[in-house]
Amino acid sequence: MKPWVGIVAAAATMLVAPSAALAGPDDPALLKFKLDNSSLYDDFENLGFDMDHAVENGEGDDIIVSAWVDDAQLALARAHGFEDVGVVHTKENFAAIRAESLTNKLAEMDAKKALEANAAGKKGASAAPGTVHFQRGDFYENNVGRFVSVEANVDPSLVSYNCTTNANGQESCLYVGPTLMADVYDAAGNRIGGGALVPYTDPDVVGDYYQYHYQIFRIGNKGDGKADPASVKIASSNGDVDTGAAKEWISKNPPPNSAGFKSGFVTRYYDSPDAYAKVRSLAAEFPNIASVEDLPEKTWGYQRPAATMLGYQNAPTTQQPNPRPNATAPYVIIDDNGLPVAGDTPSAASAPSVVVITSKVMGHLGGNSLTARLLAPTGPNQPLSVTFTGNALRVNLASNAAGAVTSTANQVVAAINAHPDANRVVRATKYRNSTGEGIVQPGVTSPLSDLLRAPAFVPRGPLSQPLLRIGKVRDGSKVGVYLYCQEHAGEIATSGVCLETAERLVRNYGTDPQTTALVDNLEIFLVPQINGDGVIHSIYDSPRRTNMAPYCYDPSNTENLGDPANRNAYGVNINRNFSIGSFFDGYVGANSSCSGGNTAGPFELSEPETRNEIYVQNKYKNIKFSNNIHSSGGYFMWPPGAYKPNRESLPYPPYGTLNFFDEAARHVLDGIKKYRGTAIRPQRTGPVIDVLYSAAGNSADEAYYTRGIIGYDFEIGDTAYYKNPTTGEETTCNPGQQPPFGASSNPCLENEGFEEAQEFSDGNYGLLQSAYDYSKDVTPPVVTITQAPDLADGKYQVRFVSNEASSIYYTLDGSTPTTASTEWKPPRARALPLPVNVAAGQTLKWIATDFKGNMSAVSSKVLGTVDVPGGVGGSVPATLALTVSAPASFGAFTPGVDRDYTATSDLNVISTAGEATLSVSTPGKLTNGAFSLAQPFTVQLAKTAWTAPVSNEKVVATFKQSIGKNEALRTGSYTGTVTFTLSTTQP
Repeated sequence: MKPWVGIVAAAATMLVAPSAALAGPDDPALLKFKLDNSSLYDDFENLGFDMDHAVENGEGDDIIVSAWVDDAQLALARAHGFEDVGVVHTKENFAAIRAESLTNKLAEMDAKKALEANAAGKKGASAAPGTVHFQRGDFYENNVGRFVSVEANVDPSLVSYNCTTNANGQESCLYVGPTLMADVYDAAGNRIGGGALVPYTDPDVVGDYYQYHYQIFRIGNKGDGKADPASVKIASSNGDVDTGAAKEWISKNPPPNSAGFKSGFVTRYYDSPDAYAKVRSLAAEFPNIASVEDLPEKTWGYQRPAATMLGYQNAPTTQQPNPRPNATAPYVIIDDNGLPVAGDTPSAASAPSVVVITSKVMGHLGGNSLTARLLAPTGPNQPLSVTFTGNALRVNLASNAAGAVTSTANQVVAAINAHPDANRVVRATKYRNSTGEGIVQPGVTSPLSDLLRAPAFVPRGPLSQPLLRIGKVRDGSKVGVYLYCQEHAGEIATSGVCLETAERLVRNYGTDPQTTALVDNLEIFLVPQINGDGVIHSIYDSPRRTNMAPYCYDPSNTENLGDPANRNAYGVNINRNFSIGSFFDGYVGANSSCSGGNTAGPFELSEPETRNEIYVQNKYKNIKFSNNIHSSGGYFMWPPGAYKPNRESLPYPPYGTLNFFDEAARHVLDGIKKYRGTAIRPQRTGPVIDVLYSAAGNSADEAYYTRGIIGYDFEIGDTAYYKNPTTGEETTCNPGQQPPFGASSNPCLENEGFEEAQEFSDGNYGLLQSAYDYSKDVTPPVVTITQAPDLADGKYQVRFVSNEASSIYYTLDGSTPTTASTEWKPPRARALPLPVNVAAGQTLKWIATDFKGNMSAVSSKVLGTVDVPGGVGGSVPATLALTVSAPASFGAFTPGVDRDYTATSDLNVISTAGEATLSVSTPGKLTNGAFSLAQPFTVQLAKTAWTAPVSNEKVVATFKQSIGKNEALRTGSYTGTVTFTLSTTQP
């Protein structure tokens, strides 16, 4: 039966009765028509039909075209011999489209009415009061324009998804729920922007998952001087309204690097031998602030077995008129530059005849010297036989009485593997999951090759990964920050960020104040390329996401994907191989195959690169922050990064910790922007699962949930905004994962790889600054409340206001709150916390702790009471007082004996200053009349500095005097005057 015959019958049946007509006078149907050949296309179109220009190939010379027709036009087509053979849209489809469009338009109109009818922040007549919630209103400026990003959410109970599944099992879902509109106002109350918000949906969850509504509105040009947003009003099609304050997302003009700051060190994309040599050379050049060590495990190596494929020839196609292998050229050839080139992947028709030959040693260790050939029978009734002489595998194919080849791929495979000499050197397999029952074709001799094209000076085999450590003090006492790049090898611009950051830190030390402070107060760990093997492959062969783990070549692997056509796809995704939230635990975002971009490996932590990452975090327990640098898209993210199919995620960090991440983001994003104006968007900043996808078994989750390390992620390569300097025309472009490093025919991507290294190195500086601030933080948060009466039930709506990112815990029963009490946090990701409803006379108590662990005192408020400030106080005079106990005495010195003498005095310190410093000065040597000791005495103070007032604190001063056995001593007393000084710069 022809494929379209059944469709014709169905269509004809549907068109028999007018009541079941597919089309009407005002409701055309989109139908498919069969034309006997393509020359009839113009004849058909000349009948006056509205064509949709889709043309499909039918049987033989037939073509299938589509046209919008009503009943009369359908009759006209049939009268001219054009048969309708399929239905794309009926009149009911078209009516449904119109109804859907009208429904959506009316919903927008209802939301607009709610915006107009309700004063900002007040509810009007609402079908469901309180069902829409303002979430964020972030305004920012990039290198060309000014924007405001608006987010809001509706109660999940109002949202559903209408999902359908196509013939390939792919699910498609449509949001069903309230329509949201937004208006943006400046401080004077003028509307400066707004419009419809769109639902932000996670499609990786079965049935889809509603997250929130959002939209980015452009409100002007860069530097136009117009007013910034001050507030945002959100309205729903059900009449509900909410408002919130707008805030600056990224600084308009982040402070530049200091004068004389050195940068621009990366000059190209680096392969792993070059990148590793770079960090070793930096450690050797700057031993006072840097060192390097090799991580314990070597990589799999830039290597693989040699292979070829025999027994098939693809039929020529329009796209590939000269496929290889063919009668004169094998699957593997060597080009004019001496580099191997692979042939064409077997077609479905050819696959059953393919024989894959793979060496049992790596190509560079001897496999590349092998050759293989299937020889035609020399006559009728020849048996199948195998010879292996020197490095040459030869298979004499069997024939029938007519001399035609009868050997199948399976028979050839079995014969090769049964040959002792051949089996010692190579392994033969059928092609993937083919039957192997196809008759093989003889061909010319093919070399076996690992098909690796890196120059000979690029080493093959396992690599040692260096860890660079930068810091004035590298003993584990300073807060540690771990930066690592290029887990995904094909993201070739990422290692430039690590290398640029490293060189900036060592070359600006001592001249740039910020760099010096960072290096003096932090310990920075850096691996420029985690996936070194894959990096070499990505630069010289083909971009690959995975490492070069050879599991596909394992004879026990049932997928049988160890053929050379799969050479660019096998391996393990290192960032899916960790043990937390992994594929093996049922989380989304990875698979168990030996091939593909998201392979999790055969088991958790199976890869040497993965275990090396864990080694760094386990050995250096001072590491508190890490940054895993990927591309592309322009993201700054943190945990959680994985969920199960029902979107059951790894636990969200406490709300205060999430706020700390947001504060860190300000440092980081300001740093990125200051280089060329790139502004990372709010929708691309946040937990991985909320802004990107679920990444089962990723390294950031491993760091956070097992070791408490804050695991950040960059995705460098944000959308580039380009303004033509001559015409002023603005364009955008996506740099992708392999942007040009330097010159480009596309001015939007000129020097993109270099630019990304510079701007995201500035972002790393911002992250390091956040870590530095964390290391110095000793102050607990200060939290106050705002309250407003809720007239509906007489209770007060209370919100907390903190001066820094903090987790806030409260009680309403009069008990003292602890960190086990109720946490003030949002009901859903990225939302704002809802107010606490407190009755008049009820006591609200709260505490707060910041990310460092600084805890506030308990605060308390009885709602419905008025606090009137009174006054009582006193004054403290500026006081610096220092007293010394009795003079220290070394006792009697013994002539002729080597000895160290010690003595102590107690000092009493009183200071009302904000800070104080204690110092000591000595004359150097003790004297006895005209005589003095040969060596000076020393004084060591137990404490020398205070950062707060102090009262009656004892400080021990230890005196030491060394006397040698050959030193002449004069009878009498040796004495010296010591001056202790207590000083301050903040009296």
